[in-house]
Amino acid sequence: ELGGPADLRRNIALAAERGIPTGLYFEGYLIDKTSGIGRRSGEAWQLINAAGRRMWWPGGSPELFVCPLIPEWQQYLAGRMAAVARDVAAQAVYLDEHGLGNRRCFANTHGHAPGAGAIPGEIRMAGEVRRALDRAGLRQTAVYTEFNPVDAAAPCYDAAFCYALQHADPRLS
Repeated sequence: ELGGPADLRRNIALAAERGIPTGLYFEGYLIDKTSGIGRRSGEAWQLINAAGRRMWWPGGSPELFVCPLIPEWQQYLAGRMAAVARDVAAQAVYLDEHGLGNRRCFANTHGHAPGAGAIPGEIRMAGEVRRALDRAGLRQTAVYTEFNPVDAAAPCYDAAFCYALQHADPRLS
């Protein structure tokens, strides 16, 4: 309905000619349960909270939260990001929600200890994205994230948003 990859590729090229780089948005935690990957792996990969309940985006949304510690999720999303970025010649890719670090997964079927924090999975995901882009010949494609990452994750990213920017001293930014 939006014109497809060919139209997006043309628009990204037009923007690039005008000196405007284009970044593609990818949700780092949510998948729609009705999508192909949601139907195949959503239930097995779903983040489990401390009460043992599956985590969903609020308001009856069909979007489920995926545990970032699952290697298959990391490989799937990184592969999709690289393939789409290559297909449309985007100059950057964005991992939404990464860096906040406020999630824990209490599943006992994901290969991690119940209650494991998200940050190690986010770091591995960002590394997978970088490697997938590099393998796709997109070494110059930037990877950015929503929140400033922890120090150990910084080498995996080229940029991050900072919600404190509106309160920052411009002399220090």
